[in-house]
Amino acid sequence: MSEVVVYGGAMSSFVRAVLLTLEEKGVAYSNERVEMHSPEHLAMSPFGKIPVLRHGDFVLTESQAICRYVDEAFGGPVLRPGDLKERALVDQWTSAMADSVANAVIRNYVLAYMIPKWRGLPVDEAKVAAGVPAMKKAVETVERPVKPAASGRSAPPKSAFQTRPRHPSDLRR
Repeated sequence: MSEVVVYGGAMSSFVRAVLLTLEEKGVAYSNERVEMHSPEHLAMSPFGKIPVLRHGDFVLTESQAICRYVDEAFGGPVLRPGDLKERALVDQWTSAMADSVANAVIRNYVLAYMIPKWRGLPVDEAKVAAGVPAMKKAVETVERPVKPAASGRSAPPKSAFQTRPRHPSDLRR
């Protein structure tokens, strides 16, 4: 079988989602960094995003598409539910995590707080504080259906949280 290569740094939650999917499926892979927006990167990912998966001569971008491909292309445990409605819920929550939640967390926490800290730069505390309501709303929205509810709402499937920060408390300082 062809070698699987994932391009992109594991600091990216989207890259980590793909790596986790490969681990869960038991697929051997290598993880390589790529210079963002370099000619090599743009040849594989016209929008200049990561991750990029190369499986032989097949190249795929977008973490959700990659995770679905890996689940179907390789043996090992099936990661997506077989039931249509359950699969739709996985898609709903995965999209919400990749869009609404990730944007709130990345824009308001990672870019405003973590990156400056890692680079030894001053943190704009006012900007971080201004982003806290959006982050709290995102985390509360995700946690609400996870907690037992009298409404009988079903909890989002675990696979929906592929882009979720490691723990909601990671957002709280």
